[in-house]
Amino acid sequence: MFQVMKSLFINLIFIAFLPLNTHAQLWEHFYGKPDSYEFSNFMIETYDKGILTGGTTSSILNYDSHTWLVKLDRNGDSLWSKTLKSNYPNRVHSIVKTADGGIAGCGSIYIDSSAWLSKPFAFKLDACGELEWCTYFETDRILSWAQSIVVTDDNSFLITLNSYGDYDTENTFLAKLDTNGWQLWAKPVINPDIYTDVANPYSETLLETKAGNYLLSGKGFWRHNPADSVYWLRPFYALYDEAGNEQWITPFGIADSLLGRGYGCTEMENGHFLCAARRYFYSGSLQHGFIIELDGDGNALNYRSVEPGEIDENCHSMFFLQIEQLGDALVLAMPYLPDPNSEDYPSVLSLGMDVFNEELPLLNLRAFEDKWGMQHIITKTNDNKVISIKTQQDQSAASYTDLYLLKMNTMLATDSIRPDNSIYDSLCPHPISHGEVFFDNWHIIPGVNELSNPSQNPQLNKLTFRVQPNPGKDRISLQFDKINGSGQIVINIYSTHGSLLINLPNYRPGSSSIDVSSLPKGIYVIQVLKQGYAPGTQKFIKY
Repeated sequence: MFQVMKSLFINLIFIAFLPLNTHAQLWEHFYGKPDSYEFSNFMIETYDKGILTGGTTSSILNYDSHTWLVKLDRNGDSLWSKTLKSNYPNRVHSIVKTADGGIAGCGSIYIDSSAWLSKPFAFKLDACGELEWCTYFETDRILSWAQSIVVTDDNSFLITLNSYGDYDTENTFLAKLDTNGWQLWAKPVINPDIYTDVANPYSETLLETKAGNYLLSGKGFWRHNPADSVYWLRPFYALYDEAGNEQWITPFGIADSLLGRGYGCTEMENGHFLCAARRYFYSGSLQHGFIIELDGDGNALNYRSVEPGEIDENCHSMFFLQIEQLGDALVLAMPYLPDPNSEDYPSVLSLGMDVFNEELPLLNLRAFEDKWGMQHIITKTNDNKVISIKTQQDQSAASYTDLYLLKMNTMLATDSIRPDNSIYDSLCPHPISHGEVFFDNWHIIPGVNELSNPSQNPQLNKLTFRVQPNPGKDRISLQFDKINGSGQIVINIYSTHGSLLINLPNYRPGSSSIDVSSLPKGIYVIQVLKQGYAPGTQKFIKY
């Protein structure tokens, strides 16, 4: 018997909560693997109006974390699942649906799992959930990852890379990948050579606007003026076009000396943005939720700091992570902290649209005391409802965790399941089964300067190739994407320190594989030279 879920309501709405095994008509589900930990990371609505959700999964037996995808129908019943694995632990932070019925995603892969050092990576699955490509970004940064991914109008991909690049301080980069996963360019989000009063920008979300631009939110450290030696944490919002050109950047709160961090935004019908944020105070555990209205040019038109006591007299501290508009209401995801000595837990808040009036237009609050606070996501559905995903302890074994999904209306009442005769995954020619997807044959981007000029298309004037398998052990082969004519091809394999270790002066594409058994375990750079082409490079991992 599942434990009765505790819920907190502000307005007088009566909803009877029964044990979950009697909830035959309510949209409320748990998902989990036996003897494992599942943590919620992402959720989207798919082309067939199903749901694709999941997060990190880790077995108690080996603790190697991987990514778990779960496809659901409209009522939340599981259709299939895939575990995304490789030779190294991975974590996916963001996924997006693609025009061909597949998905693309991005996150972090831990090449050196002993030191738990992460690198950014991205991948693409087809409409059947099978791997098309995976790309790994090399960097000297200690903890680097890909935070968000969106699809552009030309079916390429924009990705935010946190703690990336070759500046003296950590930075966020915006990178574009083509349809095959090759990097076209990478640009700093806030260039420290231009913005000298900012340090360590860090992205949270990336939103495609109705005008075809891309709104990025996050945090950065700003000085009040160039003479200051202290940098203060501020929310920031920045707009870029599809080529990565900056349209505007708004560091919020400098004039008011506000400390904080920007999270998700939603675009209104008038082209303005409402953004969720977090307000810090100089000491103590107290935090407030923040709602900011920006116009299309990045000007802050309105803002409101929401105090915990405005939503519930028992709330000590809270802030806003996401914001969605459902008709005439705003729904926000937030952690709820009842007192300084307790753990926060996830909550969902419903407000009227006139949030900048003196009195907060509170519609409802629903707090989930038995769930985990920060790992909390809401997604708006095509029927103008919201699905909330959280992490909670496994009801049958308290040492494990499961995913918990709940569908709600604007008043945060649990939605009911409905008759469903829909056909799912119609773009896949065969039924999709549960299974594993193994990341291999990586594209490896050597560094931030690789193809830094958007006009340098690798399919036109640069030798592009794949190393197979990658990672590999004794022998590898090179698969070229496009190469014309005959002529000598030279293969050089270097250490990461620049030492030439293997030279093949007359390599023929399609010939025998390359013997790398003499190389110690590690990362190597393979260089390909051919007259009439710019040199091509790929990194190779020997295990």
